Amino acid sequence: MNDEILGIIVKAIRKNAGLTQKQLADAMPNWHWTIVAKIEKGFRSLRAVELLPLADALGCQPADFLDPNTPEKIAHRAIQAKIDELKSEIELLEQL
Repeated sequence: MNDEILGIIVKAIRKNAGLTQKQLADAMPNWHWTIVAKIEKGFRSLRAVELLPLADALGCQPADFLDPNTPEKIAHRAIQAKIDELKSEIELLEQL
């Protein structure tokens, strides 16, 4: 997998986790937010020794970094959660 695709995946997982680049960097040993930015833009590779700590910091599985469909899966889950939320609101309104 090339660095650009991996960067897109890391960014999608980070945003889904509700973390800023700085918050993610703070959770990683010896990282600065610029490292996160470089990874997300595809300008820096992830090292093998960084995969497990990064997955822990993001609350995901290391395999998520290898699945090019991860951003779409995250988007789908977010859309489904919003649909469920709106259905609940409609049900509440119908009870009024």
